Amino acid sequence: MFKFFSAARKVTKLIMGGYVVEKIDVRANAGMTTVSLQRKINSETGQYYIVLAELTPGNFQFVAFDQGEFASFANAVAKMQEALAQQAAGIQS
Repeated sequence: MFKFFSAARKVTKLIMGGYVVEKIDVRANAGMTTVSLQRKINSETGQYYIVLAELTPGNFQFVAFDQGEFASFANAVAKMQEALAQQAAGIQS
């Protein structure tokens, strides 16, 4: 149980702390939601990381990725893009 609270504290510190170096916002859900990718730097360690924020009126969700986690996420997005492109071209996987 202690591990859970320790991890939650660390993630909360990443989400709320650090400095935003770069930010890319994308609209979703018919314009009701902003999905924000924020490249941040940890002011204590100098490490870069990514925060994905889902911002909808009345609902905010945040995910912090270290560099390896973000690479896995980006690969998953690329696979989904490829699958959509194949479907659009009439190729079934």
